[in-house]
Amino acid sequence: MQLEKGKLSYAQLTALITGYISSQVLALGLISVYAGPNAWLAVLTGMMVSFFFAWVYVTLARQFPGKTLVEFNDILYGPYLGKGISALYLLFFFQLTSYNMRDYGEFFGHILMTQTPVAVFVIVSVLLAAIAVRYGIETIGRVGIILVGSIILYYVTVFLLLLKEMDWSNLLPFFSIPVKDFYTASTIAATVPFGEAVAFLMIIPFYNQRRPLKGLVMKAFGLAGCLLVVSALRNSLVLGNTGSIAAFSFVESVRLIHIADFLTRLDILVAMFFSFAAFIKGAVLFYVVVLGISQLLRLRSYKPLTFPLAILFVCVSMSIYDYFPENFSMIEYRAPYYNFVIAFLLPLASLILAKAKQRRQAGRENH
Repeated sequence: MQLEKGKLSYAQLTALITGYISSQVLALGLISVYAGPNAWLAVLTGMMVSFFFAWVYVTLARQFPGKTLVEFNDILYGPYLGKGISALYLLFFFQLTSYNMRDYGEFFGHILMTQTPVAVFVIVSVLLAAIAVRYGIETIGRVGIILVGSIILYYVTVFLLLLKEMDWSNLLPFFSIPVKDFYTASTIAATVPFGEAVAFLMIIPFYNQRRPLKGLVMKAFGLAGCLLVVSALRNSLVLGNTGSIAAFSFVESVRLIHIADFLTRLDILVAMFFSFAAFIKGAVLFYVVVLGISQLLRLRSYKPLTFPLAILFVCVSMSIYDYFPENFSMIEYRAPYYNFVIAFLLPLASLILAKAKQRRQAGRENH
C-alpha cells in the first residue's frame, strides 16, 4: 500500500540532502578538537570518503526502484530478519531525531536566549516538524528549496563579512597534528554529517524525475561538503587555535563581525541559519521515522502517528542527556562506530546480497 502520494523534483531532493548534511555544524567543534586549524582538511577528507557512501546508497536504491529501506529489507532478508534490521534502522533514526531536537533547544536556550527554558525550543522544533510531516514529503521538499537557498546565502554573507578578520597564518604549521588525531577527525566528519544521510534511503523512492539519481546525490553531497569545509576553514582563519575550545565555534566567529561600529553581534544570522538547518534535518528524520514505523506495522496511513510520536520525541529529547558536553562525548566515542555500522556496513552488506541474488537469478534464467 502506498502511504505517500507526494513526489520530489530534482531541485527538492537536492535541497533536502544538502540542507540535511550541512546542518551538522556542531560536529565541526569536535573535529576541531582533534584537527585544530586542519579541521577543514579533515572535513574535506570525510567528504571524499562519503562519495563512496553515496554510491552505495544510490546503487542500492536502483536495485529496488520505488521501494523504501523498510520495504526492500523484507525482500532481501525475509519478513522476520528484514523487519528486525528495519527496526534497528528506525531506532537509529529515532535517536538522531531526538538528539537533533535537543541540540536545537540547547543552542537557543544556552547561547542566544538564556532566560528561556530549553524545553520551550524543543517543543517548538518538534511541533514544526510534526506539522510539516502531516503535509507530506512534497511540502517538506518545497520548503527545503527556500531554506537551503537561505542557508547558502548565509554562508556566503558571513564569509565575506569576516574577510578582514581572517588571518591565513592561523593555518600554519600545516598538518602539524598526529596522524591518529587526523584519522579520528576525518572519521567523525565522514560518519556523522555524511553517514547520517542513510535516512534518504527512505525518501529516494519518491524522486519523480528522469534526470540521473546518481548525479543528483553526488552533487548534493559535494555541495553540502563544500559548505562544511568553508565553515571549518572560516572558523580556523578567524579564531585560530581558540576555535578548538569553543563548543559553538560558528557562533563565536560570527560575533566578531563589526561593520562601521553600528552593525555588531549579528547573532540573528546564526539564529536564522540554525533554525533553517535544524528544521530541514528534523522534518526529514521525523518523516522517516513515522513512515518507517507505518510501513513496518503495515498501517494504512502514517498521519495518525505524527502527534503521538511528537510527544514521545519531546520526552526523549529532554531526557537523552543532562548537559550539552555529554552530547559531544557521545559523538566522540560512540557515533563514529555506531554510525559506521548503520550507515555504511549494513547498506554495503545489503548491496552485496542484492547483487548476489541478482546474479543467481540471472544464472537460473540462462539455464
